[in-house]
Amino acid sequence: MPYPATSVSALFKTSKFEIGVTPIPGVSGGSSTFLGGDAIGISKDCKKPAQAWNFLAWLMTQKAQQSVFADNNDTASNLKVLESGYTKADPRTQIANMTVRTGQTPIATNFNEAFNASGSPWQLLIQDAVWGDASKVAKDNTAITTALAG
Repeated sequence: MPYPATSVSALFKTSKFEIGVTPIPGVSGGSSTFLGGDAIGISKDCKKPAQAWNFLAWLMTQKAQQSVFADNNDTASNLKVLESGYTKADPRTQIANMTVRTGQTPIATNFNEAFNASGSPWQLLIQDAVWGDASKVAKDNTAITTALAG
């Protein structure tokens, strides 16, 4: 199933079943992944905005990205850390990190309905393609397009 690397990597050592990681294959070759969805900000009611900005500035440094994210087998957002900060990481984490450079943040009004909602066309497509009836994939792709069109 398409899960974020952070959710999957937490299961690598505890799962009772084998977990693999692969990028999403492209229609005409290549591969990618979904990016985005994680956000952090400072509310307008923040009592200490200067300190909050200081924390965010620190969190985005290469050193913090390494110690907070990479050293804990989590995905950093700093491309230099993604390239060199995971040499001792689980190989599946390394695969997930390789896809970030080509990842894209989908923009669509009905994105959640098409991809994230329980029983979404995307989930049905994955289920049919991997475990079910692969002859339904074309119909599932059409359902995704229909959901995105609203």
